Amino acid sequence: MKFQLPSFRVALVLLSLLCGLLGFGLVVAGIWRMHPPTAMVVAGVALVAYAWRVDRAASGLAALAAARGEG
Repeated sequence: MKFQLPSFRVALVLLSLLCGLLGFGLVVAGIWRMHPPTAMVVAGVALVAYAWRVDRAASGLAALAAARGEG
């Protein structure tokens, strides 16, 4: 079986995820240098918001699959 590179769309999604994580880490690290408790609050709120966004995306994909009759 020949190895295939991921499609361009998959590569963009992975690159977007990596850039988002790097940006998140840099923002929290910058806040940490000023006030560590605030950085913990910002990190928690951002992670909850990200989880909500991922949940909405997953439910949208499930609804799309159901509409197509795939699930």
